[in-house]
Amino acid sequence: MSSPINIQFCGATGEVTGSMHLLTIDNKKILLDAGAFQGTEAKDKNSAPLIFDPAEIDYIFLTHAHYDHTGRLPMLCQRGFKGEIITTPMTREITFRIMDDSLRIQKEEGKELLFSEDDVKKAKSLFVPLNEDYPQWQDDEKKIKIKFIPSEHILGSSSIFIEEPVSLLYSGDVGGGSSSLHSIPKPPDTCDYLIIESTYGNRNLEKSNSEILSQLKAAVESIGKNNSRLLIPIFSIDRAEEILFMLRELNIKEKIYLDTPMGIDILDIYSHNKYLLSKISDEFIKKNSKELDKIFHPDNFERLRAKKNSDELAESSESCIILASSGMLEGGRIRKYLPQFLPDEKNILLFSGFQAEGTLGRDIINGYPEVNVDGIPVKVKAQIRKIEGLSAHADKTALLNYIDCFKTLPVKIFIVHGEMVASLELSDAIKEKFRIKTVLPKINEKYDLAAGEIRERTIIKGISIGNVRLNFENISGKKIALFAGGIIDNGNEYSLVSVREIEEMLHDLKKEMVKPLPEEIIISETHIRPETLSSATPPSPEELILGLIKIFKAGYVSKGLIRDLMDASERGISEYRKVIDKKIKNDALILDENDLRRKGIQIPDRSLISGQLEDLLKRSSLMEQLNLQLALHRMFTEIK
Repeated sequence: MSSPINIQFCGATGEVTGSMHLLTIDNKKILLDAGAFQGTEAKDKNSAPLIFDPAEIDYIFLTHAHYDHTGRLPMLCQRGFKGEIITTPMTREITFRIMDDSLRIQKEEGKELLFSEDDVKKAKSLFVPLNEDYPQWQDDEKKIKIKFIPSEHILGSSSIFIEEPVSLLYSGDVGGGSSSLHSIPKPPDTCDYLIIESTYGNRNLEKSNSEILSQLKAAVESIGKNNSRLLIPIFSIDRAEEILFMLRELNIKEKIYLDTPMGIDILDIYSHNKYLLSKISDEFIKKNSKELDKIFHPDNFERLRAKKNSDELAESSESCIILASSGMLEGGRIRKYLPQFLPDEKNILLFSGFQAEGTLGRDIINGYPEVNVDGIPVKVKAQIRKIEGLSAHADKTALLNYIDCFKTLPVKIFIVHGEMVASLELSDAIKEKFRIKTVLPKINEKYDLAAGEIRERTIIKGISIGNVRLNFENISGKKIALFAGGIIDNGNEYSLVSVREIEEMLHDLKKEMVKPLPEEIIISETHIRPETLSSATPPSPEELILGLIKIFKAGYVSKGLIRDLMDASERGISEYRKVIDKKIKNDALILDENDLRRKGIQIPDRSLISGQLEDLLKRSSLMEQLNLQLALHRMFTEIK
């Protein structure tokens, strides 16, 4: 009997922060991310007892370096973790800076330390160096096989694809393509289980890059007119680089400060590894090295690393643009600006990212007239704006498109990393579009997984109401409506294709099917007697199309007959046969003598041609309905 495989969700359930999921495979214990909680209850949540013993964890796999995915690494080491930490090279490098900065901030703010410098050193020592940008990994026993796939969220970010012994994809944070730096991510062809984020599961960020730039430009122009300040809370990783990239694109002349020590370090990492940023890599190739060095450096740009310089800027009234962390106003140097900045109605606080529930940023976005900043009540009179559409996270539509990229859909989807309303709405959308079972796990809930899922797979993908005929037929007690498309048997899996795709497959074949008419019309070499119809072989779609085109182009039948056959085939094979029988009974398959004479058409043997057409149509009534519909549709298209 095989060992149990299960997944237990230890964070980011019903909320965005604290991503950490415990996967047990063959008695090996694996953590997918080790993120810290953020918000009003962060301290209590991060220091709370764990449901597992960190000393028993064999591996930690990290999707990316953000604090809500890596922040608990030193705390786990403090509690006994001594396994291996495995991730991409860029995530490893950025995570080192995250841990150093987190400890520095705790010391500067005089807070009780959640972990020590020794804990940070211990965590760094447990990272396994991997050389490839997006590596593959397997354990020493070669039982567990894992692949890192680009997730287009930040530099080095990945989705973790466990290929063996269970087929599981953990999306991590998925980019949506709205970033100036990253492209649209794509999952592998197939997986049995998917764990997907839902940060914007209930929103669509319908803004183009030009609209996003316009919002930033409008804020900059406003402070120029009012001789005021623009304060942009930024996430030190990726968002700072993106804002700087956009400011450079806009050719901004105002003084720009980057006030975040860790952000300055990350900027260096981005600058040295810019070729990994997919959306602008082509642009980099075209530019010379001097221009490349300035890709994140607009004019009048200055870094503030020293605390003294930062303090002086916070106390001054210089009209300028300030980028400072943290992005949700929960810590970092940005908080020192707020007491003087927020009460001035000429200033603009421009949010550039998601604000989690319980954060100071969320309170301000929600319109609080007064907020508490480090024990000081501060009036909020500054203009509060948000760059709509700018996000490192996929929105609802992008998440559905991501799932639709699977060639074979997952059998179950776990939805995490989202506030409950976002996760619920995404769940409903997934079930409506894909008919896949979804799970919204609660904190610490455990679910069993099956290795090597062998079951009927869900293959209904992207079928909209436009693909479905709305006249349902009662078949064996079930109401069934046919959809326009087909299922291809690929051997070990099935794939659903549309009529358009089928027509593309038939495109080359069509050239062979439609040839110049011979002088003598012969539709069929054999004549079928009614009593032998049940044992007759149905014509191929090509034979039916060619036969009908021949007699139509010869002028022996009307387009009305073809239309009647098409309409009847859509109502069902039985209706199709009724039309044929009615035409035969009334001798109406072939145009009558008078009609043929008026058209100037001479027919050598009307009864012979009519009999051959009758045989062809009767045999076609033995075809699969979908094949018949497609053949008639193709034929009708040819004669239009």
